[in-house]
Amino acid sequence: MQLKWIKDLLALAETRSFSRAAELRHITQSALSRRIQALETWAGMPLVDRSSHPLVLTDAGTVVCDQGQAALISLLDMRANLQNRQGSASQTLRVVAGHTLSLTCAPRLLERFRQRAPEIRTCVVAANVNDAVAMLFDGQADILVGYYHPHVPTLLDPENFQGLRLYSEALIPLSAPLPNGEPMYPVEPGNGHSVPYLAYSPRTFFGRVASVIHREAHRAPALESRYEGEMAMLLMAMAIEKQGLAWLPESLASQAMAEGRLVRAAPGWEAAMEVRVYRAAGNTTPAMESLWQWLGQQNRGG
Repeated sequence: MQLKWIKDLLALAETRSFSRAAELRHITQSALSRRIQALETWAGMPLVDRSSHPLVLTDAGTVVCDQGQAALISLLDMRANLQNRQGSASQTLRVVAGHTLSLTCAPRLLERFRQRAPEIRTCVVAANVNDAVAMLFDGQADILVGYYHPHVPTLLDPENFQGLRLYSEALIPLSAPLPNGEPMYPVEPGNGHSVPYLAYSPRTFFGRVASVIHREAHRAPALESRYEGEMAMLLMAMAIEKQGLAWLPESLASQAMAEGRLVRAAPGWEAAMEVRVYRAAGNTTPAMESLWQWLGQQNRGG
């Protein structure tokens, strides 16, 4: 049995809706349904009456909710007490970052922090934005490093989660160059033809930001989708191989641009983003406080 299953059931009891509970838990509705079924298998009986609308818990579900919540609070308090006893000298901070930032920002940031506090260990896990938020929400990660755009909210309640801005960068359209240095695949080719487009899956963060760029341009870009994926690294490799146009974060593509393997596909057609770090407001272990104070200094240019 996993602690997150209890949290799922508590969210379901609060919202009385699989869709609203899934949103609250930062997971898909199908994932929530599977986890509730896993909890029911563990309990050996139904915990949710799915025939009622709105749904209600069975008597067994109410017992699991009440006693599970008490057990959950006790276990989380025990972990906090152990970590506080342990102190910062031997604590490992668990960091989750988006796939792109796990290759760019997170390693450099944590290496600089380790130079200041070598006694604090860090562990970095790469995840998509939905999984990363869920890990922070469930206490599986101490810090989340992620992108922020005002039209693509993270759904982290500011009363329970604190955030700091680290720096800004843009999502920009890039293409392999022609021999004369012009983009092979400009956003607006000018000949009435479309250009091959290496797109993100619509549910990804970059996919949603790219949609904002296209929508706010007030004119349709001349794009023909040739590939759809979730990882910017893959789309960048395909763009370098002259397979199409891709919107990429500057930090990821900076070396390829400096080497002339990628060029801007058009002026404009970009969106400013922020790189932010988040933590649970109640996470006040000595190691966490040390990292958060240092991050605040970096944010202020200290």
